[in-house]
Formats: sequence, C-alpha cells, structure tokens
Amino acid sequence: SVLVFVPREAYGSALRERVGALLSEAFAGRISNFYTQVGDEPLARIHFIIAVTPGRPAEPDIEILERRVSAATRTWADDLAEALNAHCGEERGGRLWRRYAAAFPAGYRERYDPAVACADIERIDVLNPAAPIAVNLYRPLEASAAELRFKLYRIGQPVAVSDCLPMLEHLGLKVIEEHPFKIEAAGEGASVWLHDLSLLAPPELEIVLDRVKDKFETAFIRIWQGAMEDGRFNRLVLLARLEGREIVVLRAICKYLRQAVIAFSQAYMEEALCSNPGL
Repeated sequence: SVLVFVPREAYGSALRERVGALLSEAFAGRISNFYTQVGDEPLARIHFIIAVTPGRPAEPDIEILERRVSAATRTWADDLAEALNAHCGEERGGRLWRRYAAAFPAGYRERYDPAVACADIERIDVLNPAAPIAVNLYRPLEASAAELRFKLYRIGQPVAVSDCLPMLEHLGLKVIEEHPFKIEAAGEGASVWLHDLSLLAPPELEIVLDRVKDKFETAFIRIWQGAMEDGRFNRLVLLARLEGREIVVLRAICKYLRQAVIAFSQAYMEEALCSNPGL
C-alpha cells in the first residue's frame, strides 16, 4: 500500500498514471488497484495497491522515490513560478505569477515550457491601448537556417492571418502555419491573443538573426501601424539589412523617378534592387 497526497487542483488521470508508473518501477511490481479521495481539503489522496513479485521484494530508497514523485506531480504553473523568480526576481516574479499562472490555455502549456512563457509574459505585460501589439522574431534551437518563427501579440481581438500574411511575404518570408492562443491574465484588462507563425526563408537568403531581428520587428510594426508602405521594397530589410526609414526613402526616390517619367516601372526597380542587395 502506498498513499500519495497531491494538491487537489493538480490531480488528474494523467498525474495518477505518471505516479503509478514510478511506483511500479520502484517496487518492481504493477498497480493492481487504486482508490482516489478528492474532497474539500486542499490535498487529494491516491491509495495505490501494488502487486509485487513473490520472493523478490524491492526496497527502493524512499527519499529518492519521494523526490521523483514530487517532480512528477509538479504542475506547469509550479514550474512557471520558479522560472519567473529566476528570470525577474522574487518580488516581480511573484506579481507576474499571480497575474499569469492561470492565463495560458492547455494548448499553450503543452507546446511551450515555462521558460518560453517568461519571455512571452515580458512582452504581453507591457501592452496597452497606446501600444496594442508586440512582435518577436526567433529561431528555435532545432530549426534549420531557413526556418524562423514569428510571434505576434495583440490586445483584444485575434489577428486574421490574411491581414499579416502579405506583410510577411513582402518582407521576404513565406508563412507555413499558425498557432493562435488566447491569454487571459487575472485582474482588469483585455485578453491578449498570441499568434505563433512558422516562416520559411528562400534558400538563397542567409539570415543572421542577431543582425536583422530588431530591424525586421520595427519594420513590421511600422507597416502594421500604416507608417510604412506594405510593398516588395520591404524585402531589403532581410536582403540588405536596411532599416525601415531607409526603405521609405528608397521608395520615395522610386516614386519621384516614376513621376519624372523614368522608363522603368516600380516593379522592375524593386526586382533589380532585391536581386542585387550587395549594391
């Protein structure tokens, strides 16, 4: 007989199965039965009956077993608290944990670990009506050189992929898939939608993320806000590592030349410059 006590809100069939597997391994047996008691108390109790091998009694180190069971019963929110304290310090980490511990949906918790959530919380927590969106261009460790991901955070309403897809394609990247999540923090304020987009760069384009990340993110926000035109000149952010303002000036020169009746179309000039980013 083994009695296991876990926080009531953490109890579930998946947790029971994980703990049962640990106990079966430790005692070299199998779970023959279990009884669960979940009431109004803060702890739920699981009573495991373990059938052991006759003549081969197992004697596990109980302290080690308790640590393994404790690790198996930790919730995603527990790990988030630890990650926020390490990332932001105990005072600010505790404040953020109280606000965001229950904010993330199950799909997000299954896909991302708490360390990733800390970075998302940093961006989400500063959003306000005056600055309703934030972005993050990144490359996962396991991704190839041509693969990137782009997170878009927005207060209130989700973003239609059809709205941002042309912007990203004019910046030189192809959208492959999208994972949207609704983040609902505790307290006042609107919910935030997080869209994680999988992007693919052309094979001939070598992206050194550290050199273009800030320029890309700034250009996207300016395009979104209408402060910068959405067009094919924007590919020069990645191709030639130009800043948004430099592209605005370049586009203005192009339009001036078109008014001066130059023989070349804007599309021709865009293609010529994007085909020769070194120049």
